[in-house]
Amino acid sequence: MAYEDSAQRLLIARKLIEAKIQKTKGIVEWLSQRYEAAKGIDSRIQKEERLLTDQHSLNGLMMVEGRVAEVYWSLIAKILPSAYSFKSRIRGSWEMNASDPTNALLNYGYSFLETVCRKHLNAMGLDPIIGFLHEMNPSKHPLVYDLQEPFRWLVDTTVVESLENREFKKSDFFRTDNYALRLKPEAVKKLLNRLREAFNSSVKYQGRFCRWETIIFLKAQELARHLIQKTPLDFLEPSPNLERSDTLELRKRILSLSQSDAKELGIAKSTLHYLREHAREERSFVVYHKVRRRLQSIS
Repeated sequence: MAYEDSAQRLLIARKLIEAKIQKTKGIVEWLSQRYEAAKGIDSRIQKEERLLTDQHSLNGLMMVEGRVAEVYWSLIAKILPSAYSFKSRIRGSWEMNASDPTNALLNYGYSFLETVCRKHLNAMGLDPIIGFLHEMNPSKHPLVYDLQEPFRWLVDTTVVESLENREFKKSDFFRTDNYALRLKPEAVKKLLNRLREAFNSSVKYQGRFCRWETIIFLKAQELARHLIQKTPLDFLEPSPNLERSDTLELRKRILSLSQSDAKELGIAKSTLHYLREHAREERSFVVYHKVRRRLQSIS
């Protein structure tokens, strides 16, 4: 009945798109802490976001989402190491036929997310072939794809961090007879471990700390209640707390810090050497809170 009610369907679709764009902005902000290329991207996404209120059709919502995705993936292409050959993620051209390592990892990650979403929708007794944002198709599961949208960021950040740290090599992939790129078993195991870490990380929601996989279950539950009881529906909260300790500003401070200044700050010579080595590299690295606080005290 909710699917057949065009106003109700549009409401749910809008909630999903709003949440996806919010999470996209969160990733861009996270990237801007580390990459100059991410500066100013947030304003371009906000411009598109403001257009959502003027959209009164599913097609209009999808057009806004598509333009945001285009900006977002063009940024990802700029910041990822060139060795991974990522150019874009154009809708419809990549499905399970990845031509580069990044898309191969994203495809597998989204399949993992799809499994989690399907499990929790089934637990709620919701029919996965009746979607609100994605069109109904008997051979697909549009409601599963709907629920994925606010949580795709879990896969994106996991893959980006893995590639920043060069955790995957060319030898982790192989080509099929139709030239699609696939992950070897050991690479699959490595990615699954990283994904499980992300899905098991916690966030505060409604006064308690929950794993992100639990949040997906709770959102499936909220959707079911909304459909039956018309209770409020919100995919915006909770928001991920995306922070990094190796920000661009902190890297600059590390590289400009003299040995004598480091000594005054209580930073050991060996620690400064470690920080300088990593600050020169593209890979992510951890600056522990105590040291980070001292570096941030430099005027």
